[in-house]
Amino acid sequence: MINFRLATLDDVTRIVELITDDIFGKNREYIDNLSPYIEAFQEIQSSSNNYLYVMLMDGNIIGTFHLTIIPSMPLIGAKRGNIESVHIDGEYRGNGYGTQMMQYAINFAKEKGVKICQLTTNKKRIDAKRFYESLGFIATHEGMKLVL
Repeated sequence: MINFRLATLDDVTRIVELITDDIFGKNREYIDNLSPYIEAFQEIQSSSNNYLYVMLMDGNIIGTFHLTIIPSMPLIGAKRGNIESVHIDGEYRGNGYGTQMMQYAINFAKEKGVKICQLTTNKKRIDAKRFYESLGFIATHEGMKLVL
């Protein structure tokens, strides 16, 4: 049985495991020092516009996503939902769990008054891009980042 709930401090280790379970995460994340992740979790948890969720199957965490609700001026002051850090345990990928999780995230965003959901994915993640497109996301903008 699949359930969703807000993440707790006890979930941080598992969330970091999920983040490291891909080609990019395994080379840039460090699970042996959880302090920065705990600090980030506490900041996310203390913000009324941030929601870090976990997806559970029979009580075990198999996925996670982070939704930030962003007030904005364009689109007649529409709220935006920024969905990031979408991760499904590698053992469960390709079985529709990512679709269920994204549908949950989108429905939750709608309940919060969001009018447009947005996300980014690395250009090298071709399967992820195809997945998001299958959910109706359209690559309408060119994303840019500046690492500080």
